[in-house]
Amino acid sequence: MTSSGLTIEVRHEPRLCYAMQQSAVPWLHTIALHSAGNEPIDDVRVTIELAPALLQLHTELVATVPATGTFALPRLDPRLDVQVLANLVERQRAELRVTAYRGEELIAQSVTDLEVLAYNEWPGVTALPSLLAAFVQPNHPVLAAVLREVGARVLATTGSSALDGYQQNDPKRALALVGAVHEALRSHGITYVNPPPSFERVGQKVRTPEQVLGDRLATCLDLAVLYAAVLEHIGLRSMVVLQKGHAFVGAWLTAGSSPDAWLGAGSAVELRKRVDL
Repeated sequence: MTSSGLTIEVRHEPRLCYAMQQSAVPWLHTIALHSAGNEPIDDVRVTIELAPALLQLHTELVATVPATGTFALPRLDPRLDVQVLANLVERQRAELRVTAYRGEELIAQSVTDLEVLAYNEWPGVTALPSLLAAFVQPNHPVLAAVLREVGARVLATTGSSALDGYQQNDPKRALALVGAVHEALRSHGITYVNPPPSFERVGQKVRTPEQVLGDRLATCLDLAVLYAAVLEHIGLRSMVVLQKGHAFVGAWLTAGSSPDAWLGAGSAVELRKRVDL
């Protein structure tokens, strides 16, 4: 606490990543100014900085912090530098500095550390697990060749090359499409490999579609999100199922699938119920 009696409380995500920015997931939740003094504090200027160079200086103006009270800054949405996040190849530490001024006088400051993840790093199931969906890229241009293969294979088995999702309202048709996707990707001879070398304690880096199809190397998670991307492109709703040490993909065979982005940890029973329905 400073001589002004003002303290700053900041709540934020402990990790930032490119997927959060692209998915419009808030990373800075609240900034609260707490006054222990017997007089209100007027005309407070609050600055938000994130070093190194991840955020342009963001300023908020507070008319009054009440005596022995709290003022919470509303609707915070400081924009991270997309180009910096998109070009970050390794995780790095950053420092979030929130400073309160009255005029030019510094009257309170909060400094906290957080981690900024590499552009292709998923933070794992312990924090924002549904961000994994951001790594499913159904419109990636490298998928065009795979989609042509899927069309050829489903033509051979059904007599129609249409990649038509649920349009025929026929689970057998959807299953034939799933099978064609599997066979098309299997024909690329993709070899299992460990995740890219890194220093993650939770989560892992995810290879992009051009890396998987170009190098023909992938983890189970890399393959799961690649399969999901192809399935989504042809109009089928996919899911990535995460187990301890493993991931695999599935698809709903009817259009009325679950709208939930994340079923939650320990959801095997819930998933079985939905399949039965």
